[in-house]
Amino acid sequence: MNMKRIILPAILGATAILCPLPSSAATQVATYAEAEAKGLINDDGIILVAYADGWDKFSKKRCEKLLASEAIRKAAGNAVLLPLPVPAYTTEETKKQQEQLCGKLKVPGANSYPALILLDREGRHYATLYGKEVARGKLSAVAGLLADRMAKGRERARLLAAAEKASGPEKAKLTYDAYQIEGLTGFGKGFGGHIAKMDPNDATGARRAANFDHYGFVNAFEKMAPTELPAEVDKLLADPAYSNRQKQQICVAAVGVLRRKAGPAGALDMQRLAERMKAYAPQTWEGKAADFILREWVRPFRYEEGWTPDTIPASGTPTELVGKLPINEAGTYTVRFDYISGQHGFNVQAVELYDGKAKVAEDRHNGFTGVKTSANTYTLKVGKAVKEPHLFITVDMKKRHSYGTITIEKQ
Repeated sequence: MNMKRIILPAILGATAILCPLPSSAATQVATYAEAEAKGLINDDGIILVAYADGWDKFSKKRCEKLLASEAIRKAAGNAVLLPLPVPAYTTEETKKQQEQLCGKLKVPGANSYPALILLDREGRHYATLYGKEVARGKLSAVAGLLADRMAKGRERARLLAAAEKASGPEKAKLTYDAYQIEGLTGFGKGFGGHIAKMDPNDATGARRAANFDHYGFVNAFEKMAPTELPAEVDKLLADPAYSNRQKQQICVAAVGVLRRKAGPAGALDMQRLAERMKAYAPQTWEGKAADFILREWVRPFRYEEGWTPDTIPASGTPTELVGKLPINEAGTYTVRFDYISGQHGFNVQAVELYDGKAKVAEDRHNGFTGVKTSANTYTLKVGKAVKEPHLFITVDMKKRHSYGTITIEKQ
């Protein structure tokens, strides 16, 4: 096959979208060799405007619009703009084509096209913009994303330049920070080991942050008692070594374990951690997941609601029945549990009443309410007025598909 028949049309195709463009500092070229020959490579690097070559007509037209946009070119600063056709399949011929266009550049693929692939002046990839925003969003919005990533790329370059002049723990911290900037590429494999060599004693915390393992935290939390978990999580969240995104992932791990192991008894801690998770970075998926957790998972064992599969305590420890309790005067009170529906009945072991932190009455016996009922009423004899009533229920529920009501009455 004649190589000129393959390579030349590809280069001409890329050149074809070198249409008359508005005046701007950004410069568009046909090949990387041209940019080098003209001395155009500078601190703003190279932006590859990549489009699907021959397998998506819209993609190429969209790239033409991107390249012709004054907003895009302004956002690009002094960068070199290089149109890049991306073939559907990689062959020896298409590899030659890429070499003709890109020279020594190592071009990463994108998850979809069109895409803006950002490289620094040394040809190192630091960000890619793709997806719905790039393909169909307003050009001004794409320009905003491009400006954001380029600013972050400059900040990474600043940190890495400072790291080159530093040594030991300081070098480790600067390097770590450079690769934690949201929206940019990561370091890749071996990051933890790379940081550890510079800061073996973890003086800056960069080593433990670089070796962050979300699943490791899940496993560690699973081994802890639900009552011990919140304090351990608070200690981790207070550690300045971890980024906000990592702290969100710690919260995710903790909330999942609390839901499985603590049930409604952990509702308040789940709420507190979900709120913190959202505050760290609302726009991440973890931040958005916090809304779901607060809406669907954080449902305490509430007097007015009775019990449901989501609110039945998961453990055999006493769980507070929250809400406005009709207990205040001295006297005898009954607490009755009535099954409504569900695959399982409701097993109660004890009911305890506290005034503040002081226990004032209790009734301990095994009760059950379901299709059949047995000893489902608990009696509390209260000797004096109760200022701060707190009612704790102990249940034994391995299976929890059950719904029912709780009634408190003064005799």
